[in-house]
Amino acid sequence: RAVGKPERAFFNIGSPSPVFVRLSTKLNGEPTFISGPLVIGRDYEFEVRLKARIPGRHHMHAMVNVKEAGPIAGPASWMNISGNWDDFTNPVTTLTGKTIDLETFNFSNGVF
Repeated sequence: RAVGKPERAFFNIGSPSPVFVRLSTKLNGEPTFISGPLVIGRDYEFEVRLKARIPGRHHMHAMVNVKEAGPIAGPASWMNISGNWDDFTNPVTTLTGKTIDLETFNFSNGVF
């Protein structure tokens, strides 16, 4: 009663910084990339595949963001990520077939 109904909600991961890159998200076994309606009282199975980006010990929460209500944090977990931040890459292939690294592509233009 105190907040908006979940007519537009988005499942997310709560972290103190961009610790991960999202690879895929599924809601009840179906791929989803955008927000959609939820029903109060219904159970939802949420699955997200992430690629670790920043080494360290990070406190993470599953979250659902509801339009007009804000973020609602779920259970938390500590994640230990090893490796070297400088070794991280995030390559994607564009529709033209060119492969770019989203971590560095057009970086100088973004800084400018």
